[in-house]
Amino acid sequence: GITHSSDFPLQNPYIGTYDGGSIENYGDAFYTRISSTGASLLDSTYLGKAGMDNAYDITLDGGGAAYVVGTTTCSDFQSTHGGGTEGFIAKFPASGTTPVFSTFLGGSQNESIYAIAIDGGGSLYITGRTSSSDFPTSSGAYQTSKPGAAGATNYDGFIGKFSSAGARVYVTYLGGSGGI
Repeated sequence: GITHSSDFPLQNPYIGTYDGGSIENYGDAFYTRISSTGASLLDSTYLGKAGMDNAYDITLDGGGAAYVVGTTTCSDFQSTHGGGTEGFIAKFPASGTTPVFSTFLGGSQNESIYAIAIDGGGSLYITGRTSSSDFPTSSGAYQTSKPGAAGATNYDGFIGKFSSAGARVYVTYLGGSGGI
């Protein structure tokens, strides 16, 4: 999720300092694991640093590792940043708040990853939207060029597949001339 609280409850934090803003959509994403009874906080940390960080979805693999997706404006989130807002994927171990990996996905404009799913073999499937005409699609992908109009507010969908270690298998635009 996203918080605007500098006193958000933390437990074993990877990032223990709130760096977000106080206005809507500008805050810090967080990752929290609560006991199965809901009675205790096992792990809880902020994600990202200065700027806007939003976590939109989470899924677990068979071993209890958690995968979180969202969007960030932070050039110091965890990995290489392209510009604008970037989608991110982060993997957390079954216990603890230090990411196993985190990576950006985006071009020079704006991206968000809104949903993630995992299959029985551990492959990750993500979906979101992008306004970048230089979005990093995969060679041979279904749509390698932006189907809708260019511009920071003209969005098209995308779908991607990643390994459980964060390696990109494919990413493709998915849209038509009217965008989404």
